[in-house]
Amino acid sequence: MENKILYFLFGSMLIFSIMMMAGITMFSIQEDFGIDLQDVLYLVFFIFLLKTIADVHRFVVKSEELTYTLSQPVHHRKTFFEVFLYIFWSQLGIWALFSGLYTVFLAATGTPLGYPIEYLQFTVSVIFATLLGWSIGLHFFSSHRLRLIPASILLTAILYSPAFPLLLIYCAVSLVYLLWGLPHGLDSYLFIERKQRTPTSQQLTLTSQIHSLFFKETTVLWRDRLLPSFVITAVLVGGGAGYLTVFGINEFSPEALLEELGYLLPYLFIFIGIYIMVIYTAVFPGLNMFFIEEHTLWLFRHLPLDTDQYVHGKTSSLLLCFISSLPCLWCYAAFTGPTYLLFSLWFLVFSYLICVIIAVPLGVRYVGKKSDILVLYSVALLIFILLSIGVGIYSVIPSFLRGWIFIGSLLALLPLLYSSQSLAAFLLRVKPTPEGLRMSQK
Repeated sequence: MENKILYFLFGSMLIFSIMMMAGITMFSIQEDFGIDLQDVLYLVFFIFLLKTIADVHRFVVKSEELTYTLSQPVHHRKTFFEVFLYIFWSQLGIWALFSGLYTVFLAATGTPLGYPIEYLQFTVSVIFATLLGWSIGLHFFSSHRLRLIPASILLTAILYSPAFPLLLIYCAVSLVYLLWGLPHGLDSYLFIERKQRTPTSQQLTLTSQIHSLFFKETTVLWRDRLLPSFVITAVLVGGGAGYLTVFGINEFSPEALLEELGYLLPYLFIFIGIYIMVIYTAVFPGLNMFFIEEHTLWLFRHLPLDTDQYVHGKTSSLLLCFISSLPCLWCYAAFTGPTYLLFSLWFLVFSYLICVIIAVPLGVRYVGKKSDILVLYSVALLIFILLSIGVGIYSVIPSFLRGWIFIGSLLALLPLLYSSQSLAAFLLRVKPTPEGLRMSQK
């Protein structure tokens, strides 16, 4: 099996997440938080809905293998039905695995179980999410997006009432909707919007190889509209974390939680907000800048370009991603004032350095692999653990030493950042890609 370490990390992340959810459930039952199962059902439904849409985009819309299969003398509906069964049973298998482990962990703690109707309701919601996600994925990426109107009606219906009998009706309607839309959505794998190149008359003076690579990577970020999305995400995350810190602690937090962990809740909101930001603005571009070079690294190996400069030049573009995440702090401070601003600034820089140190070598190591999502999930797990340790150390340090810890921790990461770049360059030198081997043989 390829990438055994990634599978181990990914499995560890799943088990850790399920154990954490089981612990939260047990704690909420003991403290009588009164969690609404309907809200949990919505969470499960939308998670599987988004995953199904992503799978349809990956295995149908952008799949080169499917394009080749559809060119063969095989009925198209049969091919789509086989892909549908793969995604459908994968979703149900994931749900069965997660819910089974969740039940085992709860039973091991002695938590009373006895919700067969609720479990069946959740299972039907997963089936409904899979059926509806298939239709949304097909029609959203097709040339006729007006066919999404029935999907919006079904989404409104489940938000209005997710009762078990109605969920069965929703499933039946969504199945008919999918069967009706399948032949109409066969053009989805051909309807991929291409980005238009805008000519420019501006002459650029590129002073070095690193400058050239920096310009190339930042051009990709602008062309793919990632930087504006980073800024918008930073504003939303910062504003949401600030709102919850000021108003959400008393309005949405149970009294038992306030008595136990009330003083930690502001830091918890900061942690969650910045963690989301760095995964999106540091880990994702840090990995993707090497993943997209799958078919071009063979050309790089034949250019008079130093490997270290190549890595440093590409990684330097992440500075622009960091700048685009700074509105998160400003929006957060707009609600809370300067109270937590110093900690937020340190934690953002600390998190960003950790993300770059881990993401860049792994991006080089697994370039050209088909497990890019697996790498992202595994890196997200490592980042979560390391940031949790960092915040835990911060919480036990006396307040008069925290300023020195802020500076010392950032300075300690700089040698690790340089070592990470050197490791990425070493991996790039010694590990040729399959594409490069084929081109060399030709």
